[in-house]
Amino acid sequence: MSMEFWVKSGKDAQKNSTILEKRGATTATQSYQIGFSSTSGGKLYCAYYLSTGYFSTTTNASTYVLNKDVWYHVVSTYKNGEGIKLFVNGSLYSYLATTPLTIRASDNIPVNIGRRRTETTKFLNGSVDEVKIYPYALTQQQISQNYNDSKNGYSNVSKIVKEQTSIGDVWQCEVTPS
Repeated sequence: MSMEFWVKSGKDAQKNSTILEKRGATTATQSYQIGFSSTSGGKLYCAYYLSTGYFSTTTNASTYVLNKDVWYHVVSTYKNGEGIKLFVNGSLYSYLATTPLTIRASDNIPVNIGRRRTETTKFLNGSVDEVKIYPYALTQQQISQNYNDSKNGYSNVSKIVKEQTSIGDVWQCEVTPS
C-alpha cells in the first residue's frame, strides 16, 4: 500500500501530531499512520500495524525535520517482502525491512487527515493537500514522477512510468478539444 500527499508544517520542529491515519481505538483496529514523532525531535515517521505487531520508521537523517511554511511531497509504502519505505520530495529517506506480513484490516474506521481519531491533542498545525491512498506500493520511479508532475503546483498532469504498463496492454483515451 502507499500513502501520498503534500504537507506544509505550520511550525518548526512540529512534534506529536498526525498527518494521515486509519487507526481505531484498539490494537486490533489499527492499520496505518504517518505524522511527526513525539520521541525523535519532530521527525516525520510512518507506521503500519501488521498481523504480528507494529512497525514504524522515521526519517533517518539525524537533522531532517520538515521546515515551517515549506511544502513537502511525502510518500510512504509498504509491500510484503520489501518492508516500509518513506520518501520525501521524490527521494528515499528511510527504509525498514520487515518479514512478509499483512496490514491489519480496520473496516468501518474512517481515514483521518490532520488529526488522530482517538486523541484530542494530536492535531496537525499546517496544511495537507492532494492525499492519495493506493492499495499497492508505488515504485521509486512512480513516486519520483508524481513528485515531478506536481512540484510546481500543477496537479492536472499525470505521466505514467514503465512499471505501469505491460507488453500487450491496450490503452484508450478520450480527447475533448477546448
